[in-house]
Amino acid sequence: MTQQTRISKTFRWVIVVCIAGATSAYPQTQTKQPSKAAAQAVKGAQAVQAYAEFDARIQDYMIARKTAEGAVPALGTKATAEEITAHKLALGQKIREARPTAKQGDIFTPAVSKRIREFFRVQFKGRTREAKLVRNSLREAEQLKDMRLRVGMEYPEKLPFETVPAGLLRKLPELPKDVQYRLVGHDLVLLDSVAGTVIDFIPEAKP
Repeated sequence: MTQQTRISKTFRWVIVVCIAGATSAYPQTQTKQPSKAAAQAVKGAQAVQAYAEFDARIQDYMIARKTAEGAVPALGTKATAEEITAHKLALGQKIREARPTAKQGDIFTPAVSKRIREFFRVQFKGRTREAKLVRNSLREAEQLKDMRLRVGMEYPEKLPFETVPAGLLRKLPELPKDVQYRLVGHDLVLLDSVAGTVIDFIPEAKP
């Protein structure tokens, strides 16, 4: 998937969030006052900028990741479980070396974190059928307790993942291959699924 396609999908997601927020705030009227319309336009423009920056920072991560991959011997087609684990650990280490100053908020900037929290609040507390489906999906999933997260840490192999509900996942900005969203307690995690490392996270993203 090209960067232009991802940005296009991100912009569509921003429009969905803006519409959801407007619907939640003014559910019983369609009358638009100029001041409110102007404020919504400003908010939308800020959201577009925030998600464009998010996409750019994801691409920066992928460049660093590619450098790390080049320093790790490739896995053979008949790699054993032990070889796969060793490759995963080695890749995670090389990624940490390629991002020595990485910290929480480098990719999930304050601007994009704020908007994702707002979106989650609408989805988790809204009265729409879709919001109810999201809540029901999480009730049926295995709930993980909050754990102390750190950028670059190896996600504990034996700790199960709490996946983001499909209905919610479809509305989050699309990610490159091998990068995934996960929920750990109330935190939204950006995970490198091959290296098994935490790229970034949003504390208290889930209400």
